Amino acid sequence: MGKGIDYGVEEVVKDMGVLTLTHPFNFVKTLIQIGHEPLPKYTAKSWTFKDKQYYPGLAQYLSHIGQQDGFFGLYRGLVPRVYTALTFNLSRRITNELLDKHFPVEEEIQESDDAVIACTKMAKICTKDSIAELMGLAISHPFYVIAVRSMSQFVGRETAYDNLLSSVAEILENEGVSGFFKGFLPKAIGSVVAIWTARFLSHALRKSLDATTEADIKENNETYKTVQKAYVPIIGNLVANTLTYGFLVTATCMATSGSRLSAATRHVHWSACYSELKRLNLLTRGSSIIFGRAIKLSKLAPFSLKLYNFTSDVTARSMFI
Repeated sequence: MGKGIDYGVEEVVKDMGVLTLTHPFNFVKTLIQIGHEPLPKYTAKSWTFKDKQYYPGLAQYLSHIGQQDGFFGLYRGLVPRVYTALTFNLSRRITNELLDKHFPVEEEIQESDDAVIACTKMAKICTKDSIAELMGLAISHPFYVIAVRSMSQFVGRETAYDNLLSSVAEILENEGVSGFFKGFLPKAIGSVVAIWTARFLSHALRKSLDATTEADIKENNETYKTVQKAYVPIIGNLVANTLTYGFLVTATCMATSGSRLSAATRHVHWSACYSELKRLNLLTRGSSIIFGRAIKLSKLAPFSLKLYNFTSDVTARSMFI
């Protein structure tokens, strides 16, 4: 059975606390995902002792934002991000509860189950999880779009997305309702693929572990049980999220599509954005930001010219101020 729809004050406060603590990290990650690299590159030795060029990591980027906007500038976009998380968690739990009630799924996969039965059970579980995930994403995505655009304002210093009301008015006036769902498809595809990949990969790892482990160890060893219950799913999720990370980068870029932001992507269709990011080897952008990030100058130059519609029209930009 699912966790139910009980999303109490304690859980809400906990989620808000985590989001607040991690938001500066998420802010930097979002800016890097949309391609904003305001800091100069530097040359350093790689692990192969060759000279490589890098962009500064998290600490330097946070310092740059702080110098531009002050300490509270690090929390640009926090409010819509909190709304995104809370509406996603609540709607996903409600959907899970309804699915558990009307379409119960036998979640336990027995060791004696053959491959066909085990795969059938996993397919049912993944289908239920995918439906709940998609419902949560659909309801929370308008807040996600506002959050990304609010953070993207750092690039062009606009103010249209400074609060929820002005953000809603800006999107409705210039894009209509469809503007609230920019970038939804790549995010949904990535999430669903990650669910199925993580579940089936975890099952394959458990079966492999069972096949290579002695019977007495499996029965009496607590370490083995811990690995089975905790670490195998973690490995499955890590691999799945790594494989689908490119869809998240695409979703972040496409969330700005159609807006009047200077950092908005020029792409209308997400598949074109994904293809260009893939061609330029930028689908992993923002995946590792703690330390310096290796760059390839030959690929960054054309991308920066093609992906964004930076404007020098003072009249057009004054509409945001």
